[in-house]
Amino acid sequence: MVLGTLGLLLCLAAIVGAWWLNTPLTNSLLTIFPPIEKALVFGDATAERFGTFVGNTQTQFNKTADAKPIATELADEIEQVAVYVNVASELANAAETTINGVANSLQPGVRSNVAARAADRLSTTMDDVSETLTTAESLAQDVRDGRTEKIDQLNNQLDLLEGRSAELQTAISQTSDDVTEIKQKISRWIDLGSLSTTLLFLWFGVAQYLLMRSGWRLLRQPQAVS
Repeated sequence: MVLGTLGLLLCLAAIVGAWWLNTPLTNSLLTIFPPIEKALVFGDATAERFGTFVGNTQTQFNKTADAKPIATELADEIEQVAVYVNVASELANAAETTINGVANSLQPGVRSNVAARAADRLSTTMDDVSETLTTAESLAQDVRDGRTEKIDQLNNQLDLLEGRSAELQTAISQTSDDVTEIKQKISRWIDLGSLSTTLLFLWFGVAQYLLMRSGWRLLRQPQAVS
């Protein structure tokens, strides 16, 4: 009887605890996403601004005889964008590791394919952008140093950079959608964990109830015999 009662109390505490911790745990895990979302918003704005800047730079090259100041401004702008690209690549990899860690802690053996896909897409796009930025920056420095014969090559790279900027914006938009999906999955994983805990301890509670009933029958048996 005593064991059955203690078992039932334990089951009740486990079920109540599973749902009582559900919301705080969800909110705690979701705190990893605001910095990622801010970086994505900033990246989208940066890619859009840089694409516009590149287009304007090409126009200036075609209209201005002295390309050195324009090339200097372009090299400085590329350097700033390159810093964001490097930071964003590191953030994407770190976010994938964190999200997969959360997924595995909630459901052992589970890996978030959405996180892997988003990180891979961003990393690939960032690598392409970074490679083009490096070439364009080198050509801009050549033009700045007086090698005007490099302007045509630089214009070709600027055409490519405009396309890369658009690709980056598309990748960021898709990643934002993936982040929303991952957030929903984390909430669902926690709900499933709470539900699994509830079902497990309900089953255990039934066993404790049967134990109590058997104990009660044993206690009453001598009275029935007498």
